[in-house]
Amino acid sequence: MKSSRRRPMVLDGGLSDQLTSQGCNFKGRLWTARLLRDDPKQILQAHRAFLKSGAECLITSTYQASPRGFAKEGFTEKEIADCFEKSIVLAKQACAEHTHENPDANTLIAASIGPYGAFLADGSEYRGDYETSSSNLKAFHEERFAYLTHHQPDFFACETIPTLSEAIALGQLLDGYRTPGWISFTCKNGMDIVDGTPLVECYQALLEYEHVKAIGINCTAPQHILPLIESLQPYRKDRLDLVIYPNGGAEYDITTQAWSAKAALPEFFTALPTWLLHKPMLIGGCCGIGTKEIAAIRKVVDEYSWT
Repeated sequence: MKSSRRRPMVLDGGLSDQLTSQGCNFKGRLWTARLLRDDPKQILQAHRAFLKSGAECLITSTYQASPRGFAKEGFTEKEIADCFEKSIVLAKQACAEHTHENPDANTLIAASIGPYGAFLADGSEYRGDYETSSSNLKAFHEERFAYLTHHQPDFFACETIPTLSEAIALGQLLDGYRTPGWISFTCKNGMDIVDGTPLVECYQALLEYEHVKAIGINCTAPQHILPLIESLQPYRKDRLDLVIYPNGGAEYDITTQAWSAKAALPEFFTALPTWLLHKPMLIGGCCGIGTKEIAAIRKVVDEYSWT
């Protein structure tokens, strides 16, 4: 998972943003994961669009996918298995097509593991206030690992994690399944993840897990990224890399299941070169970051001096 290059690989952006631009309707508890059964061609088209814009790493459409969530919506056991398989197959197909057209391209696939709060579909992943036991968190995520590891993604993207306890459960699973991944937190300010734990404390706790290859910050406002990264600097070890993919700076409304129009994209691109100074392994965007923004990120990364 660790790149031999000094330059970071470019991640894709917000899948829901691209699917919305394609005219998809996916509101509901399963969010974009519903399209794995109902309209998988749309997901393939979205993956293609991000690769064409300059992304080098695709995150699968499984952020809100879980056996429990699918079953709650009436999916059969076969449909559930097919959806997890399809999430990897579609990403692999898009990468294969892109590499065929661009032989020098280097593409990877990360299987998305969203937080338990995404299954609850009440916005709690942005508050970190869901109450459940560590054993339930681990059991919930293990059901997803069991499906996804079978189809061999390059690594796992455990993302938008709001609590340290959930991150530890995911670290245990990455080690248990001996599969590499990153754990990426959503943060409420320039120091703390949304449950109030300092990001530094999370970093130090995750050093214990061999298969956690990077710590990330995602779905976090752009203005918080630099202080968060700087808070880690005195503690960073070569073993644990950095992944950065903020949102566009808007706020999420759980009632409408939409992001506000208010964004901070100028701040995002003004700050981008300062984030690159810290040599992340992967950099991209989350909600509010579409193909145009990924193309702009790729341009900055390609033109940045990596000597």
